[in-house]
This record gives sequence, structure tokens and C-alpha cells, in this order.
Amino acid sequence: MGGSTLRCAFIRPAAAVLAGVALLLGTAACGTPAPRAAAESAAEFAAAPAQAPVARAAFASAVPAGAPGAASLAATAPAAAELGLKFGKIPDPLVKVGGTGTVRPATVTVDAAAGELVSRRVTVKGLPGAADRASVAVRAGTYSVTTTAKVRSRLDGKAYSYASTQKLTVRPALRVAAPRVSGNTVRPAVTAAPGAKVTSRRITVTRNGKTIKRSVASATLPKGTYRVKTTAKYRFTATSTAPAASAGTGIGATCRVAGLGTLRYGSVENYVEGNHREIAWTCTGGFDGTLAGNGYYFPDTSGASEAHADRDFVFHLEDGPASFSLYNAKVGTTFRHTLKAPRDLYRTTARKVSGTTSTTHTVRVP
Repeated sequence: MGGSTLRCAFIRPAAAVLAGVALLLGTAACGTPAPRAAAESAAEFAAAPAQAPVARAAFASAVPAGAPGAASLAATAPAAAELGLKFGKIPDPLVKVGGTGTVRPATVTVDAAAGELVSRRVTVKGLPGAADRASVAVRAGTYSVTTTAKVRSRLDGKAYSYASTQKLTVRPALRVAAPRVSGNTVRPAVTAAPGAKVTSRRITVTRNGKTIKRSVASATLPKGTYRVKTTAKYRFTATSTAPAASAGTGIGATCRVAGLGTLRYGSVENYVEGNHREIAWTCTGGFDGTLAGNGYYFPDTSGASEAHADRDFVFHLEDGPASFSLYNAKVGTTFRHTLKAPRDLYRTTARKVSGTTSTTHTVRVP
């Protein structure tokens, strides 16, 4: 049960791409001879726009400046797919009756290995002063909203702009119509929007300046014309989404072992040899959704842990090390871990909103 012995650099998916680049460029990875020349490969690579973002960035950084195809490779603005760039959708918000809501840019995620999100801005078409803003105040209505993201490519270090446009419907929490009259009974007419709840609806009836009924659920009235004031109370939940962690930065999480391989001794991916187990895990924390992954972990033989190599171990995973036991782990075991965000992460928070609105109509009882 000894510690891990490195036979070569531990190469994970991103590093494996670099090894492939080294082979193409005429250098050896772990002593392996390279079969192809850089000039030939650069020209071929530049002509293939759908290359994976990590491979493209790694290749471009290693291609000599004068190699055929190198100039066009560096000058080409990466497609959104190459950056792993994805736009979320701004949810249709509710606002208080007669009030305004705040529209912020849609969520934007970028593959940490391919690029870096520099900024997000929002533009609401048709509103004065609502172009290229961090947020825009809007009233109930339908709008065309564009989110613009500036992303710095790891291919050439330059920032490029990308945009996504969507239709946005901003709805008032409820609508108050003229009271309903059935026979000689008058009742309030209040309709809540999806996601909102009416907590109270009352009417106050006056005639010739005199109050006949005050704050009642309904009123039975003799024939005549009245002024009816409807007062409604309501509540709803408003949400807002803000960045939780940028791609490649650390964020604390609670993780659970979802799958576990058997303890074995041997090599992994032909690069690391030693006692190890394969593990799959899921993590949640101060971010939306769940992060899942898998990898291997090996004994920690560094520093103070070396004296306890039979029980102190660390993960050897894409997102960094975490203390863990090689022998005592079970499916369902939970542990705290600092994850390296594989993409930009966001957190949605909710708050309760309540309001009161009053509207007066003229009502005729036949």
C-alpha cells in the first residue's frame, strides 16, 4: 500500500490535448516520437473551424508564428461553440401594480479552458437610455431585450463581443376590472397573474357622496348607479440572479459520492501508477444546479501526510485536491470541497413582495 509513483506527467483531458499538440508539432510527450510537422498541421487545423476550444487554443499557442495557416488561425474570431459560450434566458418578471421591475443581462457561461467572460450588458429596444446597461428599469409591457457578452479568448488573448436577443414580457402582479354585477349583487373582479396570489379583495360602495358599504367582500344593492372602489392585496416571489463564481475560480460546495470503484494498484491513463480508486460525485452549494464529475484519487505522500499514507489521501481531479480516505469511502458519503468552477456559475435568490392597489369604477345595478 505504498504511495503513488509518477511515471510521467499526470495528464488529464485538457493536458492530453496538449500532448496531442506536441505530437503534431514534432516534439515528444513522455518520450514518444512525433510523426508530423508543424507547418502541415497548422494549415490543416486553421481550415477546421469546428475544433474543440481547448484543442484549438492549445494548438494556436504552440504553432510557430511563421507556419502556414498560423496567421489565419490567430486572426479568426472564435465561434461561440468554440468558447463553450451559452446564453441563458431572462425569465418574464412580475412587477407591482403600477410599479417597475429591473431587467439584468441573461446568464452567460464560458468554458474555463477556452475563454474568460469579461462583461455582460443589456439593451432594451425602444426605451430611451436603455442601451448597453448593467440593468434597466421597465414597466409592464412586452420588450425586445439583447444581452451582449464580451469574452476574452485564450486563443489569442483578444476580447470579442457576442449577443443574444429575446422577447421579454413584464406582467403586473394582478389586474383589477370593473366589479361584476349579478342580479343586484356586486362583487370585486380581481385576477392574479401566474406566480402571484391575491390575499384580500374588498369593495367600498358610495352613492351621492355617502358610503353605503365599507370594505366588504360583496354588496347587495337596490337598483341604481354607484361608485365602487375595489381594494386588492397581493403577494408574489421575485427572483434575481447574480454571478457566484467565475470560470476557473474556487467555490465551496458540499459533495456526495455517487459512484465508487474497487481499490486497485496499477496505472491510470498510462501516466500514474499506484493504489487508486475511481470515483463519481455530485456537488451543490452557493450556486444554481448541481455539478457532477468523476476521476481517480491516490494516496497523498507529500508533507505531513506522508507519515499517514495508509489513511490520508487527496483527489487527483480536474478541480483540485480534497482530503478523503481511500479505504473508508462509501457511496453516499458527503464531504466539503472547494471546486474549481468549470464554467461561470450563478446563484438565484428569491424575496417576497407584497402590495395593495385600489381602483374605482361606476357601476349600475339594474
